[in-house]
Amino acid sequence: MPTFTIAVIPGDGVGIEVVAEGRRVLEAAARRERNLRLRFTTFGWGSAYYRKHGRMMPADGLGILRRERPPGSVADTEGMTCALLR
Repeated sequence: MPTFTIAVIPGDGVGIEVVAEGRRVLEAAARRERNLRLRFTTFGWGSAYYRKHGRMMPADGLGILRRERPPGSVADTEGMTCALLR
């Protein structure tokens, strides 16, 4: 059964409550599809982080995201576009 790792950044321009509901939808879909497992990694790099630190993420934020990539995924962190392929 494939496991897909999803980086979650609540409050990155989309409301925190929208991100939470989107996650609930994905979790419901995963429960329904028996051959799908999701793993969420939440990063606290939203608007509150920006207001506190003056930047959207830590200096090594892209490196952190690259290290979180699961095998079989594709992440273009240079262009900030991420996609999972199976």
